[in-house]
Amino acid sequence: MISKIKAYLKEKKIDSYEIFISESSSIESNIKSNNVEFLGGGNVIGLGITIHHNKRTGFASTTDLENYKKCVDQSLEISKSKPLDKNFPGFNHPQKYRRVITHDQKIENISAKETAAYWGKVIELIKKSNPKNRAAGIGIMSSSKVRIINSNGLDVSKKLASFDYDILVDNGKTSTEDSVSRASIPNLKETADLCKFVKSLEKKKKVKTGKFPIIFHPCALTETMSVTFEPAVNLEEINKKTSKLTKEVGKKIFHESITIIDSPLEPMMTGSEPFDDEGTRGQIKKIIDKGVFKTPLSNNCEAGKAGKKSTGNAMRGFSSESEIGFSNIIIPPGKIELAKLIKKIKYGAIIKQVTGIHTMDAKGGNFSQGIGEGHLIENGKVTSAIQDSMVVGNFYEMLNQKIICSKERINNGPFKVPYIFIPELTLVGED
Repeated sequence: MISKIKAYLKEKKIDSYEIFISESSSIESNIKSNNVEFLGGGNVIGLGITIHHNKRTGFASTTDLENYKKCVDQSLEISKSKPLDKNFPGFNHPQKYRRVITHDQKIENISAKETAAYWGKVIELIKKSNPKNRAAGIGIMSSSKVRIINSNGLDVSKKLASFDYDILVDNGKTSTEDSVSRASIPNLKETADLCKFVKSLEKKKKVKTGKFPIIFHPCALTETMSVTFEPAVNLEEINKKTSKLTKEVGKKIFHESITIIDSPLEPMMTGSEPFDDEGTRGQIKKIIDKGVFKTPLSNNCEAGKAGKKSTGNAMRGFSSESEIGFSNIIIPPGKIELAKLIKKIKYGAIIKQVTGIHTMDAKGGNFSQGIGEGHLIENGKVTSAIQDSMVVGNFYEMLNQKIICSKERINNGPFKVPYIFIPELTLVGED
């Protein structure tokens, strides 16, 4: 098939091109009232073709690979309606890549029967923890193979896989929900921890209103980072001058204890890969180095506009053009254990989840969010769960305080980050 597509592109006298083919498969399961139901699975094969012809770029895609000629013709027609692309950097040339373990191969090969057995163990553990517990949720085991071929001789392939699930546990008095994304099959300890956590939510009360020390759980931290920090360090937004950090490259924006690394070469995370979706080799970059904004993330297009080389952060599917995003985000651990950070607090809170994160001021970093899940800390001990309360602050100001990173870190999806001790944030609860 590839040879046929290349022959047709040559027949149409296309100046340069990139062929992107992805083949994905998944097993999707549904859990209702402690019972496993399978919604089924499926396979999708897709073709995306990007051409650069007469100094203009066009893109088209299809799920019918036999119809590749129409896809090429569409990309050519689309290019004719586009403005001159003066900053087109050209497609990648062949490169050397580092080997990286992207995922556990068991996800690729797992059967529906084995998936059902796994969920059976999860449900059994939930019921064993408390006979009144009821579980509901959805899980998806997915794998994909991506191949990128272009007119400069690049021809590379990569395999990726992940296990993603959202599960809710309700014990009749309260409930909690957990979202997990892994490059391997999660162990059952996470389910046991979730059962303990739901029990800890039974006793609730409002927080006092005022400014208090807060510990941000890795889940709450990554939620806010995804909304406000990821677009801010995107070179496209910086090039358009729509990022809060447009004029901050090379300047200190966070406390010196914060270093944020983007690394697709970190093994066994959902953003692990030897090269990005344009074929640029994976690189380890310090976005933030001891509080200083060092490296905006880019793809070929935006890097070309800025006269730079891509950082290897192009992301796409077969039906979309390249965008910019995180690979794996790593924040190095601190030296103090979480338990000791908790002991430092006379009155405050540990916040695991905030609500309405989509309402956050993505550009400015301001937030005024409900506390979805969290606990009070009183006299150095975690006490009641929090209800009907809010946390108010600014992402950038928060991380510019004299923060402390915990020794412990949690890996979920493309994040491996610690708990963050923040000396002062506003809590809103009791009048």
